Amino acid sequence: MPISVVCPECSQSLRLKDELAGKRIRCPKCSGVVRVQTPNAPAARTPPPRTRAPSTTKPPPPGKRARKTRPKDQTVSAVSSKGNSGQARKQTSENPSLAAYNKRYQRFINAFKEEQIEPVPITGTYRLGIALVCAFMVVLPFLYLSTIAILAVFLPCIMVPLLLLLIVKPLFSGGGGPTGKRALDRDDEPLLFDFVDRICEAVNAPYPKEIQIDSQVNASASFRRGVLSMFGNDLTLTIGMPLVAGLNTRQIAGVLAHEFGHFSQGAGMRVTYAIRFVSMWFTRIVYERDRWDYWLESLCELPVPINLFFYFIRGMVWVCRRIMWCFMMLGHLVAGYMLRQMEFDADRHEARLAGSRCFAETARKLIHMGVAHQGAIEDLQEFHREGRLADNLPKLITANVEQLDAKAKKRIHRAVSKSETSIFDTHPCDRDRVAKVKREKADGIFQLEKPGEQLFRRYDYQARAVTWDMYVAIFGRELKKRDIHPVEQLLQRQQRQQENYKALFRFFQCAPAWYRPLRPPTLAVKPPKDVKETIAKVQQARKKVIKLAPNYGKAWKKYDRADTRLIECELAENLLKSRLRVPRDLFKVPLFNYDDIERRQDAAEYIQTKQEPYLAPFEDAAAERLYSALRLLRDPVMQRRIEDHESLSTEIDELAELFGHINARLGQLLAIRNDQVSLGLLLSMLEGNEGNRQLLAHIFNIMDTMHDLIHDLHDGLDDVPYPFDHADKNMTVGQFMLPEPPEEENPVEIYGAAGAIGDSLPAIQTRVLGRMCQIAEIVETALGLPQLPQPDIEDDDEEEDE
Repeated sequence: MPISVVCPECSQSLRLKDELAGKRIRCPKCSGVVRVQTPNAPAARTPPPRTRAPSTTKPPPPGKRARKTRPKDQTVSAVSSKGNSGQARKQTSENPSLAAYNKRYQRFINAFKEEQIEPVPITGTYRLGIALVCAFMVVLPFLYLSTIAILAVFLPCIMVPLLLLLIVKPLFSGGGGPTGKRALDRDDEPLLFDFVDRICEAVNAPYPKEIQIDSQVNASASFRRGVLSMFGNDLTLTIGMPLVAGLNTRQIAGVLAHEFGHFSQGAGMRVTYAIRFVSMWFTRIVYERDRWDYWLESLCELPVPINLFFYFIRGMVWVCRRIMWCFMMLGHLVAGYMLRQMEFDADRHEARLAGSRCFAETARKLIHMGVAHQGAIEDLQEFHREGRLADNLPKLITANVEQLDAKAKKRIHRAVSKSETSIFDTHPCDRDRVAKVKREKADGIFQLEKPGEQLFRRYDYQARAVTWDMYVAIFGRELKKRDIHPVEQLLQRQQRQQENYKALFRFFQCAPAWYRPLRPPTLAVKPPKDVKETIAKVQQARKKVIKLAPNYGKAWKKYDRADTRLIECELAENLLKSRLRVPRDLFKVPLFNYDDIERRQDAAEYIQTKQEPYLAPFEDAAAERLYSALRLLRDPVMQRRIEDHESLSTEIDELAELFGHINARLGQLLAIRNDQVSLGLLLSMLEGNEGNRQLLAHIFNIMDTMHDLIHDLHDGLDDVPYPFDHADKNMTVGQFMLPEPPEEENPVEIYGAAGAIGDSLPAIQTRVLGRMCQIAEIVETALGLPQLPQPDIEDDDEEEDE
């Protein structure tokens, strides 16, 4: 059956053969390009041309805007072009999913109450910002060239090419690897493309030439080819798939209106882009380091006096970069002012399209999603340590959003309410933005609230695709398809792990001290000699734990804060031993000399000693309760009351052995932690103090100590099997904690190894102890003892605020 199409340029009706379906042809009347839709796919709406024919109608009254009329031949249809409706109805009736998509298409496109929003006027501050930026664009090149001329006069001849090299070498820097973005095709996602076009019409912005998706919690509209696209309407829209997962269609429409609102006033966008380009150019000159810089540093290691010449060159490069830093900060200052004005302007576009109340809700959701994104990345790191990666990052982010409880949201809201805008910020703080948008009191012309995923025909596929692209950008060729696992399975594993943590807090009725060892768990794997006596110990210890828990929790926080003060005293002492001054803003208390350090050390040690009567009795009672309950797993009478007692007993054998190993090595772990903090501080002081022999000697001494501690800890746990589910069935605790020990003379590897140990070993200890507590609760339930309630644990920051 012939296919009927209409040329979007001249409105000529054409009847074409079936073989041309899905292809592009030229109209025989106007030679315009016509896309021939396949009969079973929604027709992509061709955006109406921006140019308008002269109109004889009266102009709108002052202050109002004429509505943009859609040409009759551009009527939106997700099914077919004019003259093919009968065939389309037949095919949609045979394909329910296609019929549902077509119905959704019509609902979304026709949900706009008005063709365009009320135009956003250009404010005086916006005009002032453009004037300032333009003036700065004129002045900056003269300042820049004058600086080069002055340096050329006063510096030796060899420094002139050196300075020029410093300025131009960012041109030859590599463009980087994969970006983690992928472009969409209009035929594949017609609803999304037409929805975006409809928003562009509403805010009077140019249509994007390309729509990309990525894995960021963000959306952006930018020039597609950078500087080359500045003088046209060659735009790219990038949509983060987590936004689609976390926002509804009204909120997404508002976010897109915000992005295109930047381009509705093209002059300001182009001027600001230019100054940002210049500012980022200076930023790269100041901060970017490449092989040339590392080669120059290596030459400074040559013998004296040859290296003195290269030290001189490095010094002059440093001076040049400080001068460029001044230009960079000027650029940030001017661009920041202009960008903040543009953000307020774009916010008004968003409010007038989606509504002022929707803007506030979207701002709050975006903050929650930003926090959830950080949590999802931490989850991915944890999954990766166990040899797995989630296949759907957007779904993982939404799962983290759902895990934000009322307390976490309260902390986020408190932080947002206290935020302020800096003169160098490119975006105003959310508090100011929401306050300004409230004055709009706009209802919005698009109010349809459906799941954002409905904008896509293949949302799940696209979400997994951008997740894979992100992994490729990070891991490159090391990434294998076998590393990718369904996010649902990983979330189930994570849920079981969280149940272990909840059991740990219930059992202790507070947050236990992770670096204070309990009694060795040797009794936990031995059958009880007297069952009644063991049951009595469980009951008595349980009562004692409940009684002592409140004071223990308070004492532990004081003990931990005193431990932090002792670490600070050690840091200050290391600085003084290295013949360095202690920066005044480094610590909350004065630690400028040995007398200050000694006084604070004595006070911290006194506080810890004073808390011991509250800590030790509770820890003994908790250990008695835990180990006695686990011993009852070996009793035949109790075994008849507990399902899977054999597997639980085997699991306790493994967990108790590992817990004993970690318990015995907590002193090593604390020493590695303290040395890592000291090494990091001393390395940060190395720039400008390369000739300080005491500093270098102190760094090497700490590195030697850390190297020995790390190797001993790794070797001691390298034969202990990893007790939890891992992709590698032969994984050991030592390999999980640290795949490869660091080299002796490499400070970066030593520091990183200490960080890896500090991230993994306490987490393993907490997880092991939590699982042991969970099994002990099963035994107590079999004894008829009710499960204790989940304690309400206050955060440290809340306590400090109070």
